[in-house]
Amino acid sequence: KFCSRKCTTKSFPPPHFTDKDSSNWKGGIIKRICKTCNNYFWVYPFKIRINEGIFCSRRCTAIYTRSHILRPTSIEKKVYEELKLRGFLFEREKIIGGKFVVDVYIPKLNLVIECDGSYWHSLPERKIKDIDKNKYLKENGFQLLRLTEAEINNDLFKQKIPL
Repeated sequence: KFCSRKCTTKSFPPPHFTDKDSSNWKGGIIKRICKTCNNYFWVYPFKIRINEGIFCSRRCTAIYTRSHILRPTSIEKKVYEELKLRGFLFEREKIIGGKFVVDVYIPKLNLVIECDGSYWHSLPERKIKDIDKNKYLKENGFQLLRLTEAEINNDLFKQKIPL
């Protein structure tokens, strides 16, 4: 339709920032709430396609995608089964603070359980991310339990989970 982005923005200038749901909306930019971090952001109506216009950034899109598409690993499944046997109510792949996805969150105990695979969590960049996640969770009052792949496969993790 347009020869460049410059021409596109000339055709659709942002006249004012209003919410599309309000009665005085006359076109222009739509106010949205990000599905991941719940922050407001603005989007042009012509840019909204399937799964677009519901996240404020690529980071929030990636966090949401990670938590809603990936299947649990074999070690995560073992932990889920043990928690079900013990009667815990828990959330899997929970987004915390709009920043991190945790493997298991038990609201009653305010406990986060992370299942660390031996390959991925031995990589240097992953170690740095794990340290950042640990720091964030502890600063925000969460209890943290990290379980290694060896502990889970040998059933040693069952003793670490609080009763």
